[in-house]
Amino acid sequence: MRTEDRIGPYRVLEELGVGGMGEVSLALDEHGRAVAVKVLHPAVARDEVARKRLEREVATMRRVRGPFVAELLDADFTAHRPYIVTRYVQGRTLEEVLRERGPLRGAALRRLARGLARSLVAIHEGGVVHRDLKPGNVMLVDGDPVVIDFGLAHVLDATRLTLTGTAIGTPGYLAPEVLDGERATPASDVFSWGASVVHAATGRPPFGSGPAAAICSRILRGRADLAGVPRDLLPAVKAALSVDPADRPTAIELLPLLRPTPPDAPTEEIPVPPRPPEVEAAEPSDDVPEVDSRAQEPEGQEPDKAEKKGEGPRRPAGARPRRLRGAFGALMLAVLPGTALAVPVLTSIVCLLFFFSVYARRAVRRMRLRIASARGGRGARLRAGTAALIAVPLEVIVRLGLLTVAGAGAYAAIFALTRLTPASGRATEIALGVLAATVVALRCRYNTSAALWLRLLLPVLAIGLLVAAAWAVHAAVWWPLSPLSIPDE
Repeated sequence: MRTEDRIGPYRVLEELGVGGMGEVSLALDEHGRAVAVKVLHPAVARDEVARKRLEREVATMRRVRGPFVAELLDADFTAHRPYIVTRYVQGRTLEEVLRERGPLRGAALRRLARGLARSLVAIHEGGVVHRDLKPGNVMLVDGDPVVIDFGLAHVLDATRLTLTGTAIGTPGYLAPEVLDGERATPASDVFSWGASVVHAATGRPPFGSGPAAAICSRILRGRADLAGVPRDLLPAVKAALSVDPADRPTAIELLPLLRPTPPDAPTEEIPVPPRPPEVEAAEPSDDVPEVDSRAQEPEGQEPDKAEKKGEGPRRPAGARPRRLRGAFGALMLAVLPGTALAVPVLTSIVCLLFFFSVYARRAVRRMRLRIASARGGRGARLRAGTAALIAVPLEVIVRLGLLTVAGAGAYAAIFALTRLTPASGRATEIALGVLAATVVALRCRYNTSAALWLRLLLPVLAIGLLVAAAWAVHAAVWWPLSPLSIPDE
């Protein structure tokens, strides 16, 4: 690309790099401000499905704003060369800094960890999953991290699979569930956050180097090398690198575990390149850095013993139980409406106990992380533990109370509608069954981590079992309570 070229209304100054998404150029907008213009792969222009998918995603990405993300400013997928425009970040990538200067220390490392967590909060609140968070996609500007390419990796995944036959992302930073073929979720980004923080703290990839198969095997088994990670970051990092996504904190739950950098703490000085020219176009550069998000496989590295014996990468020990739990949970969701109609009281008790256990487990996990990351010695840990004894029950009670109020309101509305039907004599139990079926449908609608076929099949199966129970069960079992008699009008 020549520097005198224009991409839409943007005047190209110089080419910054070529990666899996296409060419990235530094350009000036109509007001003379520097922006980064990414001309997407030519196949996108020919693929109507990919273009429409990008347009929908860009509408979501425009909502992501924050000092730690490179916001999307403009996009045009109908142009001869489809492009996306983002804020130009003037700095160096974390990968370059670690390679040239070694690991970050002290306040600089804590500043990076907290800034990356805040960037994920902004990205996830905008409804976007980064999908490829790694040191190469993090720019350092005056010591603060700025995440680039958020959302694009997730959107262009299918297109790049068609083009290159390789999955997007770098194996050393991909979550186990993604390597296992599941869809990327915000929990996957939290795993990538933990891997990136470990790399910044130690100067080496958290799961070692070598063939991609060996790296993936270590990730699936949860064998991260955390030697050298500061003690105050270990609780958050260990939780983020959990093999099971349910055991990882959310991005917003990471923030209390990461103490903000004191104002007077020294930070590491990181040089940045000079500002780009505002008016005159820069001379074309012969040295174009190559940017590739696929894994590098350095030679001379020794794979794990399992790979030596030709066994290939193994699944983690918890992979099969996790799948069994998922199948059992899907079965319980399918039969829930039918059992709510046939055995209303016992089903309600089981549901409340389930929600209680979920809320309690998550609250206890957050409190344990806060206790482990408390500073000040034994006294600070004692105070944090005392606060946890008060906060955990209070949080669980509040959550269960809100859930009960919402469920009671929905039940009352469904009960009132059922009283207007020919089945008004059984309105009490039928309303419970319909409420349970509604919960199952909403769960499948918003559970984006599950397969599409399962999300479509479960509500149909649940409603079918509800109808079958209503037809076959003529008298609900209200034990240990007496049935509610509703006189017919």
